[in-house]
Amino acid sequence: MQFTFFSFIMSLLWFNLYIIIINSFRKNDNFIISFTTFPLIFFLVLSAFRLIFNFEVPGSIIIESKTIFPKIYDFFRIPLNLKGFSINIIQIFIVIWSTVAIVLLISSIIKYRRFKSSLYELDKTRNRENERVFNKILSKYQMSEKIKMIQHDNISSPFILGLLNGKIYIPNISFSQEELEYIILHEINHFKRKDSLKKILIQSIKNIFWWNPFSHLFANNFDHILEIQCDLKTTSSFTDDKKIRYLESITKIIKDSTNDIVEDSNVPMLVNVEEIDLLKQRFRIVLNHKPKRNLFKLLSLILCILALAINILSYFIIIQPGYLPDEKDSLLTSEELNLQEDSFIIKNSKGQYELYIDNLFQHIIDDINEDEYRDIPVYEEGSD
Repeated sequence: MQFTFFSFIMSLLWFNLYIIIINSFRKNDNFIISFTTFPLIFFLVLSAFRLIFNFEVPGSIIIESKTIFPKIYDFFRIPLNLKGFSINIIQIFIVIWSTVAIVLLISSIIKYRRFKSSLYELDKTRNRENERVFNKILSKYQMSEKIKMIQHDNISSPFILGLLNGKIYIPNISFSQEELEYIILHEINHFKRKDSLKKILIQSIKNIFWWNPFSHLFANNFDHILEIQCDLKTTSSFTDDKKIRYLESITKIIKDSTNDIVEDSNVPMLVNVEEIDLLKQRFRIVLNHKPKRNLFKLLSLILCILALAINILSYFIIIQPGYLPDEKDSLLTSEELNLQEDSFIIKNSKGQYELYIDNLFQHIIDDINEDEYRDIPVYEEGSD
């Protein structure tokens, strides 16, 4: 296995394709109602894996591009002389990418720490009736020692924070016992599924691949699907009337809450009023969802197996530029080629000779006996 410029490009192309497909499925209420959220979560995990682990495996099928890929690759390799220092566009891109990613990751950590500090400063508003209901629910789920509750005016939407020991934060609104129970159950389900950790990982991927708009779409879809997943888990045993009252409790939060201390906090929130269309979809899915039939369980399994197979097969397909002979000869002169310290040739499984310069693939060589290639070491694919 090896990492190359082209394995990274293929990884990026597959990831973007996955996100387009996932986004289409996510917008389809009937798909989620029929299959629940499991296939979508599975597809999203596969897409993240494909993006992060972007290596090239031995024996890959190489598809040569004669037009688009050569132009893209040549563009990235355009040399720039900056005060006697030689650098190309791809190296500049890597520097900018790394710098911005580090800044965004550090910024997210600082924001999260400030957010937690602001929560520590909140005074707990004691409500005996709410605490009684809260403790009753925790006892029912044997989680009395793991979760606490804080109610405050500066909280706009219920959320839970913590991995091993959690704190549920809810707005200082007058809830009925039933409404409070729905809210607590929703947040407990987030806690049990470790959704706070998932949110942190999702945000990290978005920050690292900040330049790719599909990574932002990936994060938005993942956040929304986590909320749908939690809604369905919370209401799985509810009657239609109870589902309506559950949704009414969410509507009450939207109407009665004004302050927002959880902005940009990267925690799973019960309500996000800025995404009203997504909230409407959650309502539709909760109201129309029925227990999954055996046929859809089987189809869901088939979809996941098919997605996994495609993900594995995607590692065996690599698109590389296929230069014509006159174009190849114009890339580097013999003298320039010999000056490269990290130049080598790999004989692949098809018997073709691949030229690498500075550990980057250049093109397929027709004749390694030509003068400019004679002093370059040749290795068999897969050899050390």
